[in-house]
Amino acid sequence: MTALGFKPMFPPTANRRGVLFNRVSAAIPNDSYNPAGSEKASPFGSTPADKGVVVFHLGARFLHPLGASSPLAKEFIAQFITSHKDLLTRAKEYGCLGGTTLRGGDSESNNTFLTVYYFRDFEGLNKFAHNPLHRKAWDWYHRDFAKKGGYSHIGIFHETFCVPAGAWETIYINMPPVLMGAGSAAVRNEETGEEEWVRTMVDATSPSWRSSHTRMGQRPGASHVV
Repeated sequence: MTALGFKPMFPPTANRRGVLFNRVSAAIPNDSYNPAGSEKASPFGSTPADKGVVVFHLGARFLHPLGASSPLAKEFIAQFITSHKDLLTRAKEYGCLGGTTLRGGDSESNNTFLTVYYFRDFEGLNKFAHNPLHRKAWDWYHRDFAKKGGYSHIGIFHETFCVPAGAWETIYINMPPVLMGAGSAAVRNEETGEEEWVRTMVDATSPSWRSSHTRMGQRPGASHVV
């Protein structure tokens, strides 16, 4: 697999800034690699989807007409931002590959917000869930917002998916880095002994990345090309 640089193919505009105008996919880097070696010269394995991944959805919905300006919404947002920044700052410790925040369009108010995170394993996610800042935000919501304040106009939710190796695939065409493709991971360079941050986005123009089956490391067969 070949990791990609992030230079756009022509000068960016407001709508095209950061876009990669080709077919790319996401892959999870190994813990280490040796650029001087033969078998471990690449930070990635030789087979797509050769590692499992944990997908974590964390979100909230403002049910008040004032949305993000409703009572205690400012404090709620501050709690989330603090926890989010802590997670990304300590990404190596938690095995977090990154996250993308999206705004829902399922209602006229568009007041549903979702951040999709990716972790190397469930242990890392569980460690984050029990860290002091995340617990502080959780306790604030239940104690200060719901119990003391008597409020219920901010809903919260999460979903967790533990996906085994060979059971996931991605494809991005003419897209900026997003979701799993926007991640990065700490990888040890065995030749220098130094730690490097490697992007999860890889080139997907070769036959082994042509279909959803092959991107899951399965035999091509009669799989549909996507």
